[in-house]
Amino acid sequence: GYCMMVLSNKEPACDSAQYLKTLHQLVAILRMNRDDYPETIRYAMEGAQRAHNAGDVKSEANFYFEAGLMMENIQYGSGIKYMDRALDILREASHDDLNSLPVLESNLGNAARRLALQGNNARAIELLEERLQGLDRIDREIPTAPKGFCDEKRALTYSVLAYCQWAEGHLAEARKIAEAFERIKDKVSPNFQKDMMNY
Repeated sequence: GYCMMVLSNKEPACDSAQYLKTLHQLVAILRMNRDDYPETIRYAMEGAQRAHNAGDVKSEANFYFEAGLMMENIQYGSGIKYMDRALDILREASHDDLNSLPVLESNLGNAARRLALQGNNARAIELLEERLQGLDRIDREIPTAPKGFCDEKRALTYSVLAYCQWAEGHLAEARKIAEAFERIKDKVSPNFQKDMMNY
């Protein structure tokens, strides 16, 4: 209710930052209900355009990625171009803005998982290897990253990467990555350890 009031300007006029924040909240709420996916996409695309106009690259990327994810939830393959667009924006931003790196590596992982579930394992492998490079960069360049952050993210990456390498018939590579996963899997939550892609 409040989000819609802000967006329809029934509240006192809000600046573009407040409008974008409200769109983020609305997208987060709508994405929880499958019936609302089309509306989620509509508001995410509006958010991407407004963020672009405001020069807010991280918000623009987040909105495009969210729109792509919702499209993928409706039909496999339909949202990949928007997810790729978001990744390209974050890649560009991360050259100069270290704060974009954790968002980029997280989105690389999410995109790769979607691709793997569709059987597009070769492309997923590319993104996962890029994610591992990003995590190495976070280790080197962001000393304030929470302790264990990169290890947990590596475990999440190794599990899907091993699955994709196995699915592509690269058994030796899959075994090596699975062994790396086993060395750090205890650093992730118990719920994650039940993930079907881990095994």
